[in-house]
Amino acid sequence: MDQRTRIFTRADLTRLMSAADYRDAVEFGFRASAAGDAHSPPPLHLPARNGGGFHAKAAALRRGARWFAAVKVNGNFPAIPRAACRPFKASSCCRTPRTERCWR
Repeated sequence: MDQRTRIFTRADLTRLMSAADYRDAVEFGFRASAAGDAHSPPPLHLPARNGGGFHAKAAALRRGARWFAAVKVNGNFPAIPRAACRPFKASSCCRTPRTERCWR
Protein backbone atom coordinates (compact mmCIF):
# COMPACT_ATOMS: atom_id res chain seq x y z
CA MET A 1 0.00 0.00 0.00
CA ASP A 2 1.31 3.46 -0.92
CA GLN A 3 1.78 5.50 2.29
CA ARG A 4 3.09 8.72 0.71
CA THR A 5 1.36 12.03 1.27
CA ARG A 6 -0.42 13.36 -1.79
CA ILE A 7 -0.47 17.11 -2.33
CA PHE A 8 -2.86 18.48 -4.95
CA THR A 9 -2.40 21.89 -6.49
CA ARG A 10 -5.23 24.08 -7.76
CA ALA A 11 -4.26 23.06 -11.31
CA ASP A 12 -4.44 19.36 -10.34
CA LEU A 13 -7.95 19.78 -8.94
CA THR A 14 -9.09 21.77 -11.97
CA ARG A 15 -7.82 18.99 -14.23
CA LEU A 16 -9.23 16.14 -12.11
CA MET A 17 -12.67 17.44 -11.05
CA SER A 18 -15.55 19.12 -12.84
CA ALA A 19 -18.22 21.35 -11.26
CA ALA A 20 -20.55 18.31 -11.29
CA ASP A 21 -17.90 16.29 -9.41
CA TYR A 22 -17.76 18.98 -6.71
CA ARG A 23 -21.56 19.04 -6.44
CA ASP A 24 -21.67 15.24 -6.13
CA ALA A 25 -18.91 15.30 -3.48
CA VAL A 26 -20.78 17.90 -1.41
CA GLU A 27 -23.99 15.89 -1.61
CA PHE A 28 -22.10 12.74 -0.61
CA GLY A 29 -20.55 14.58 2.34
CA PHE A 30 -23.90 15.82 3.63
CA ARG A 31 -25.43 12.35 3.32
CA ALA A 32 -22.42 10.77 5.09
CA SER A 33 -22.66 13.36 7.87
CA ALA A 34 -26.37 12.64 8.37
CA ALA A 35 -25.57 8.91 8.57
CA GLY A 36 -22.76 9.46 11.11
CA ASP A 37 -20.05 8.55 8.60
CA ALA A 38 -18.46 12.01 8.38
CA HIS A 39 -17.31 14.43 11.05
CA SER A 40 -16.02 18.00 10.84
CA PRO A 41 -15.36 19.99 14.01
CA PRO A 42 -15.65 23.78 14.00
CA PRO A 43 -12.66 25.57 12.41
CA LEU A 44 -9.80 26.68 14.66
CA HIS A 45 -8.63 30.30 14.51
CA LEU A 46 -5.48 31.56 16.22
CA PRO A 47 -5.44 35.35 15.99
CA ALA A 48 -2.20 37.20 15.33
CA ARG A 49 -1.21 40.84 15.33
CA ASN A 50 -2.14 43.04 12.38
CA GLY A 51 -5.54 41.39 11.99
CA GLY A 52 -4.24 38.11 10.61
CA GLY A 53 -4.02 34.65 12.02
CA PHE A 54 -3.73 30.94 11.45
CA HIS A 55 -6.68 28.75 10.54
CA ALA A 56 -7.10 24.97 10.73
CA LYS A 57 -9.94 22.86 9.38
CA ALA A 58 -10.29 19.10 9.59
CA ALA A 59 -12.71 16.39 8.56
CA ALA A 60 -13.00 12.61 8.70
CA LEU A 61 -14.99 10.35 6.39
CA ARG A 62 -15.77 6.64 6.64
CA ARG A 63 -15.86 4.60 3.43
CA GLY A 64 -16.77 1.02 4.31
CA ALA A 65 -14.52 -0.12 7.16
CA ARG A 66 -11.87 2.58 6.55
CA TRP A 67 -11.71 6.14 7.86
CA PHE A 68 -9.97 8.92 5.95
CA ALA A 69 -8.94 12.27 7.41
CA ALA A 70 -7.96 15.61 5.90
CA VAL A 71 -6.42 18.64 7.60
CA LYS A 72 -5.96 22.09 6.09
CA VAL A 73 -3.79 24.70 7.82
CA ASN A 74 -3.12 28.17 6.49
CA GLY A 75 -2.05 31.62 7.58
CA ASN A 76 -3.79 34.81 6.52
CA PHE A 77 -2.08 38.15 7.11
CA PRO A 78 -3.83 40.76 4.94
CA ALA A 79 -1.87 43.71 6.37
CA ILE A 80 1.49 42.23 5.31
CA PRO A 81 2.53 42.35 1.63
CA ARG A 82 2.58 38.86 0.10
CA ALA A 83 6.29 39.06 -0.74
CA ALA A 84 7.16 39.72 2.92
CA CYS A 85 5.33 36.69 4.33
CA ARG A 86 7.45 33.70 5.28
CA PRO A 87 6.02 30.25 4.67
CA PHE A 88 5.13 28.21 7.72
CA LYS A 89 5.35 24.49 8.34
CA ALA A 90 2.18 22.43 8.69
CA SER A 91 1.62 18.82 9.71
CA SER A 92 -1.22 16.43 9.16
CA CYS A 93 -1.94 13.01 10.64
CA CYS A 94 -4.16 10.19 9.51
CA ARG A 95 -5.04 7.66 12.18
CA THR A 96 -6.68 4.29 11.71
CA PRO A 97 -7.26 1.53 14.29
CA ARG A 98 -4.12 -0.30 13.11
CA THR A 99 -1.65 2.47 12.32
CA GLU A 100 -0.83 6.11 12.74
CA ARG A 101 1.00 8.03 10.05
CA CYS A 102 2.19 11.61 10.38
CA TRP A 103 3.74 13.83 7.78
CA ARG A 104 5.58 17.07 8.44
